[in-house]
Amino acid sequence: MTTDLMNDKQPDVLDVLQREHRTLLHLFDKLALADARRRRSAEKKLASAACKALTIHSKLEWDVFYPALRSVHDIEDVLDASRAEHRMLDELVIELSHSSPREAGYRDKVAALKTYIAHHFREEEEQLFPRVRSNGLDLQALARRLVERKAELDADGES
Repeated sequence: MTTDLMNDKQPDVLDVLQREHRTLLHLFDKLALADARRRRSAEKKLASAACKALTIHSKLEWDVFYPALRSVHDIEDVLDASRAEHRMLDELVIELSHSSPREAGYRDKVAALKTYIAHHFREEEEQLFPRVRSNGLDLQALARRLVERKAELDADGES
């Protein structure tokens, strides 16, 4: 019976984003721990998948989440910081996407991106999410919009 009640609760946008954060961190953990003896093509595919997933996540926040926060008062400072961090993340993703596992600084790029996303996700979850949760937005409706947008991006093959 308890399981049925738990299944009835719709996740809100913050739940969805936190789940995405965990999935992305797991992907980048796998990439950072990739054994040097693995085939380089397999490592490049993993890097490509991780970068694509992070790019889609970034688009979701830019297209759906951040615009919805315009009406939230006393949040602009944290939102501005998140936007700036996203721009840096996008640059790091592009740099890693154009790198090869054979390059000398490749592992450093992976480690830097992994560290940066962990920092960004922590900042969002500790600074932004609590303010959003306390401001009366319809977070479940926002979650539905986010999931719909993600399905569109996945269907389009966006990266």
